[in-house]
Amino acid sequence: MYQQKQNISYSSQLLILIGLAGAGLLIGGVLSLVVMFSQLGAVKTTNVEELFKPENVNVLRWIQIISTTFLFFIPAIVFAKIVSKKPFQYLGYNKFLIIQQIVLVVIIMIACLPVVGALAELTEKIPLSPNCVKKFREAEEEYQKQVKILTIMKNGKDYILSLLIIAVLPAIFEETIFRGGLQNVLTRWIKIPFLAILITGIVFSAVHFSFYGFLSRLALGIVLGLIYYYSGNIWLNIIGHMFNNAAAVTFMYLQTKKTGEAPTTELESTMPIWAGLIGVVILGGLVYAFIRTSKVLKQKAEEAASQPAPEDDWMQD
Repeated sequence: MYQQKQNISYSSQLLILIGLAGAGLLIGGVLSLVVMFSQLGAVKTTNVEELFKPENVNVLRWIQIISTTFLFFIPAIVFAKIVSKKPFQYLGYNKFLIIQQIVLVVIIMIACLPVVGALAELTEKIPLSPNCVKKFREAEEEYQKQVKILTIMKNGKDYILSLLIIAVLPAIFEETIFRGGLQNVLTRWIKIPFLAILITGIVFSAVHFSFYGFLSRLALGIVLGLIYYYSGNIWLNIIGHMFNNAAAVTFMYLQTKKTGEAPTTELESTMPIWAGLIGVVILGGLVYAFIRTSKVLKQKAEEAASQPAPEDDWMQD
């Protein structure tokens, strides 16, 4: 169990985490500008459209790595060191992974697909003013433009790079700060776990700045929050998050190899509402199975820890 520094209140911890994330955003932004300036030159740096040209994909990749590292990962690590004597245990970086939990997490992520797709379909049906629709569509197009550049995959090397940039690093960085940091603080502060999970899920979805993907990411955030709360192991979250993103990247890669062009829609895209309702039932059962499994494993671990260490034979003589 991690040792928390008792002299720091939970409200202060939350402010520290927000402050560190803000500082990380600023530092990451400055470093990103330095990369753009050094690689594109002074004239091209002022034109954001230059970043979205295929020949500048490596610049965009480096900016993605730098910005997310300083916005999500470094603030979470520094925060954990400030509030806990055992920062990595505090964040949930436990040493052991149980195969039953890993399998359930992967199946849960697969079961999320129809739910996420149905929520995307539902979001499309929300009545909005023409002006709002225009702004949200423009924002979505900008996001898709960035994704399309980052997922230029002409060969296996590009595929591996895309997995690293879009699946592996975001899974590690985002889960560390959102579940290991924010959800951790909120759960202990407000003492209502699901409310903490919901708030964290809302923030997690909001930082992606996508209206049409908001409900879908919120659902994923809640599922990931439940996994973290009942397991306490951030590695399971990273595996689940990484699997979800990797599935989308793999789908795009296979489609690109098949047709010669990158697909215009992502893996989960949209699905009928009825498929989502069936998915919710299945997903609920799987999450319940995960909770039961995690509780049993936790109980066994506690029982094993409470048993006295066996004495060597020479001590028994």
